Amino acid sequence: MTITNGMSKRQVKRLLGKPDARMSAKQYLRGYSSVRVIGRHGNDDHWVYFNTPAGHHTQIVFRGRYVSEVRTVPAQSS
Repeated sequence: MTITNGMSKRQVKRLLGKPDARMSAKQYLRGYSSVRVIGRHGNDDHWVYFNTPAGHHTQIVFRGRYVSEVRTVPAQSS
């Protein structure tokens, strides 16, 4: 399961299924009220897959319909 820049939303869904969480750039940035964004980010979409791969969360940023960034971070244990 490898997600790479340039993949479409459809390709990502085929590999990983529906995201566990999804938000627009506007929703994402609401949590950072002190951050000022320069440039256009209106078409950005942020998807998160929890425990994918096991013990990690995968965050995928789409610019328009295509992947522009992928981050996999360790899941925090509770």
